[in-house]
Formats: sequence, C-alpha cells, structure tokens
Amino acid sequence: MKKYSNTVWTIFLLYVLILLFSVHSLVIFIAGLAMLSIPVGLRNMLIVDFKNRTKWFNVVMTIVDILLLATIIWINIK
Repeated sequence: MKKYSNTVWTIFLLYVLILLFSVHSLVIFIAGLAMLSIPVGLRNMLIVDFKNRTKWFNVVMTIVDILLLATIIWINIK
C-alpha cells in the first residue's frame, strides 16, 4: 500500500464521520417514528427498552465519532 498524503486521509475520515453521523441520526429518527405509530399502552411498556437500547447506541456512536476526530487531528499533527 503506497503512502497517501495527510489530506487524502483527512478527507476520507471526515467522509466516514459524516456518513456514520447521518446513519446514527437516521436510525434514531426512524426508531422515534416507529414508537409514534405504536398504540399508547404498548408504547409505555416498550419505551424503557427503547431508551436503554438507544442509550447504548448513542454511547457507542459517540465513542466512534470521538475516535475518528482524534485520528483526523493526529494525522494532521504528525
């Protein structure tokens, strides 16, 4: 694998970051819409489970976002 310039890596990682962020937002949005279409009684039972799942999803995605940003900064510093 030949050595790419810092700019190429930065643009690639920014692209991945934006892609992940949009997927992340879309999943939360679709899950929210799905929750709205469920009858109220059932929704109240599911909401706890939904919050737990999205909480972990948010934590994981935030960690991934931070790691990608750190990688971009590190590439540009070195």
